[in-house]
Amino acid sequence: MLHPELNHSSLQVGKGWRVGFKSGHPEFCALVGADTWAIELTLEEWQDFCSALRQIEAAIANLPDHLMEEEAVTLEQSSERIVAIASGELPRLSLYLQVKGHRGAEGYWDCEALPQLLDAVGKFVNI
Repeated sequence: MLHPELNHSSLQVGKGWRVGFKSGHPEFCALVGADTWAIELTLEEWQDFCSALRQIEAAIANLPDHLMEEEAVTLEQSSERIVAIASGELPRLSLYLQVKGHRGAEGYWDCEALPQLLDAVGKFVNI
């Protein structure tokens, strides 16, 4: 569910990431990207992306109790429309995104951008 204050149009940008949503846009209502790439997402892809990031964020919060120091981890969330994979050593995880389907695309956020991206996407949804 979208946050009520962001239902019209919003773009957030930070170092190495950008994310935006524009309600009512006919086909592509969201944009995700980094400094050198971006892709527009359909509402269904956007919802899957947000859900995947929330699930990855929840898994990250539970990891410190289960990992040894400097142990690498890979967390994957996927749907029929997207694949999101966070990987690295805590707290330095990067994120890979693949958009599946007829127009396929992929992108990557480095470990410095991921915490801010998670926070920004969290502002678009009711948690």
